[in-house]
Amino acid sequence: MPAACVQAFPNPFNPATEIRFTLPEAGLISLRVIDVAGRLQRVLVDGARYPAGESHLSWDGRDGTGRHLPSGRYFLVLEASGRRLAGSAVLLK
Repeated sequence: MPAACVQAFPNPFNPATEIRFTLPEAGLISLRVIDVAGRLQRVLVDGARYPAGESHLSWDGRDGTGRHLPSGRYFLVLEASGRRLAGSAVLLK
């Protein structure tokens, strides 16, 4: 996978951001939002099949229970093809 394959636009964001990532081959992925303390805040994708190439999805700045998260940096952790890559997004209120 390319080095910088997980990106968020706009960044910083409020209220939502588009997460873009590139896969060299089709496969199952997971995409999680982790706060700076290392806590899982939301699972955006869990074991879904995505095609090779560029994909994107939206994140509304909410946690897994639907609550709005506070301002801060969040890590976007993508797992695919046995690799883990991360990008980050900054939520500003």
